[in-house]
Amino acid sequence: MRSDSCFLALIVYVDDVLLTGSSIDDLVAVKTYLDDLFTIKYLGHAKYFLGLELARSSHGTYVTQQKYLQDIVHDCNLQDAKAAATPLSPGLKLDTDSGALLESLDRYRRLIGRLLYLGSLAQIFHLLCNSSVSTFNTLVSLTGTLLFT
Repeated sequence: MRSDSCFLALIVYVDDVLLTGSSIDDLVAVKTYLDDLFTIKYLGHAKYFLGLELARSSHGTYVTQQKYLQDIVHDCNLQDAKAAATPLSPGLKLDTDSGALLESLDRYRRLIGRLLYLGSLAQIFHLLCNSSVSTFNTLVSLTGTLLFT
């Protein structure tokens, strides 16, 4: 909800609800209304939501995915991995006959899905910070993509 006087966002994922806005009075009113309709439990200020780490300060709210990325690194046993300027030797020729097969395609698919999710959220936040008509049309398209994929 957006009006000239306030902004209010209610984000729902399964049974998790994140409520934020620019007016404390409006937030309390919505929370009270929801509590009258449903049994809800207030857990205080959100610190994590859908893999996002939320840090509040007097300048605003900062959103990072550091913990989510650390979980990916841990799940893939890459804690001791070293940075490399080029992952493969320049000029290396690859073929289909060499190398070991993956033990489980499920782990690989899960990793790829998590990395795609990691990369897509930055694009969504950029869209939310830009308030043009083309951005709105992109969000409508993105919402359809999220609902039907």
